[in-house]
Formats: sequence, C-alpha cells, structure tokens
Amino acid sequence: MAFRSGRANTFLELEEHQRQLRRCLTDDSLAMEVRLAGALIRLYATALNHLVELTVDRFHRDNHHAYLTIDKHPVLLPPSLARLVEQLIEQRVHKPLIPVAGESIYLFPGRPANRQRQPHSLRQLLTANGLPNLSARNTAMITIGADLPPTVVADLLAIHPATAERWAKFAQSSWSDYLAARAALAEPAPPEPRADLSGPLSAAIRKKRTVDGPTSECQAP
Repeated sequence: MAFRSGRANTFLELEEHQRQLRRCLTDDSLAMEVRLAGALIRLYATALNHLVELTVDRFHRDNHHAYLTIDKHPVLLPPSLARLVEQLIEQRVHKPLIPVAGESIYLFPGRPANRQRQPHSLRQLLTANGLPNLSARNTAMITIGADLPPTVVADLLAIHPATAERWAKFAQSSWSDYLAARAALAEPAPPEPRADLSGPLSAAIRKKRTVDGPTSECQAP
C-alpha cells in the first residue's frame, strides 16, 4: 500500500463500506468475478495485483472451514464468501477454451484465458459497477490495522512489515479521531444564546422598541 504525503487519504464511510460489501456478497445482478473481487478487497484489503494472480487451486476446504491462499498464508473465509468462490470456480472449470491440462485456471482470467488479467482492467470493471478500489482498500486496511498486530497484518495481506506498522499507527490515531467526530455529530447542538437585555446597550434597544416598535434587526430571539 502506497502512502501519499505520508498518509493514505481516500476512505469510505464505514456504513458505505459495509453496504458495498453486502452488495458484493448478495447482489446476483453483478457478475460473479465483480462480486468476488469486490468482497476480497473490502474484507481483506487485497491488492489488485494479488487478485489477478489467484488460481482455483488457491482455494481449499477442510472438515470445517474454507480457505483462500492470497499470498503465502491461507485466509479463513466466511461461509458466504466461500460459496462465492466455489460458484466462480465452477464457472471457470466448465467454461470452454480455458486452459489445457496442466495449466493454471485463473479466478480472474485475462485474454486469452490462460493468462492472468491486468490489474487496471479489473479496477475498471469494479469502478464501472460502482465499486471503487482505492477508497475501499484503504478503509479495509485501517479496519484491519486497528484490530490486528502489524506482523499478522503483513503476513495476512502480503505487505511489507514497515507498511503494516505505518498502517497500525495510522489506524490508531485515525480511528480515535473518527469515533470522536461521530460522537460530536451525534450530540444535540447547544441552544443559541439569547440576547442579554440587562446591559446598557440592551436598555437602549428596549427604549428604541418602546418608541419605534420592534424591528427585525433589534428583535431578541
């Protein structure tokens, strides 16, 4: 993950991030590859260059859980995401003209299908379907960085340990700022102060009202 001016500065509101994730997991009107790529970015902050490298043999199940090896380490998948991977694999395996025996089957194939897709092509596809990449990945990164130690984040997301450390520090400060801002928005606004009619200037205003009648400029709230 690259930082601009020392920090990432493009994020989604958490509610919007969650709404997009739900859309990826449940919206059957989206193409399967769009749903899976969008969900992996929003759940695991997966970089596009890692997404396009994924092959069907990176997915496996044991007796209880499903896993996807994004870089070196298997990542535990929630059931809804595991089903999405399995559905996409079924499409890829049975799709005609996809690789001959012994070749890798890409989850996000390019053209021809035995070559991986270009990251910019996948980004354009996601954007065209209302699923931005950078802001969603940054939001996922800051969420993960707030929950997990940097060493775990580095291994899990296949990023440099120094990058994970910077994200952890960024998440700590930014998460606190975010919660404070949300709390401030939730508090009712203090009542506007009423005019003090006890001082000399207010006495003059009262006298003027008595002579001329109230005016909009001098009328107390």
